[in-house]
Amino acid sequence: MSDFKKAARTDHKLRSAVFGPAGSGKTRFALELAKALCPEGKRVAFIDTEGGRAREYADLFDFDEAQLEKFSVQDYLAMMTDAYKSGLYGVLVIDSLSAFWDGPGGILAQKDQAGGRFDAWAKLNPQIKRLMDAIVRYPTHTICTMRTRTEWVEQVDDRGKKSFVSAGKGPAFKDGAVYEFSFFASLDQDHTIRVLKSPPGSELDGYSGDSVTGDVIQRLKEWCNA
Repeated sequence: MSDFKKAARTDHKLRSAVFGPAGSGKTRFALELAKALCPEGKRVAFIDTEGGRAREYADLFDFDEAQLEKFSVQDYLAMMTDAYKSGLYGVLVIDSLSAFWDGPGGILAQKDQAGGRFDAWAKLNPQIKRLMDAIVRYPTHTICTMRTRTEWVEQVDDRGKKSFVSAGKGPAFKDGAVYEFSFFASLDQDHTIRVLKSPPGSELDGYSGDSVTGDVIQRLKEWCNA
């Protein structure tokens, strides 16, 4: 008897990530999306690496938060497991995933401890894969935020005066790893969201609009419930 059978879509969980500079509305967008996706009778679990900043939204959104102060793969996985085992949650928010990359105890810190040697990646890459696998296989919807990796570029105005301005250059995370998410988007400081990757059938590829008042959240909700 063949192991193959007709493919059919089952209960689908969204694996999503957004990145942007400070003030772009990453946390607000994550909470808005979590509210829209959270099943009835379940709650939102919020892993906070930003010193409790999410509490600023406590009057606007109903969620349970836990503070993460060390940023190794073991620290992230332990908190994710704790949320899952409670049985209370229908959405997991990780704000932010960039702390795993460049925070204390994170990937870049471990690379520095190894003397910055290139061969350190032989031990670090499996950690990244382990965390990403845990996120994309997590039993609930997952929403991650990341900071923009900022670079300074020289700019010359009409009078020939030179100045340096900050220019975002992708998320502060390992190049390429973020594309394992089914939904991936950037946010800028006027709260415009630009969709870089979206689930098949969501019709969001290339979408650009307001991150809160636009219809990206509604479309993602409809896709999850289809």
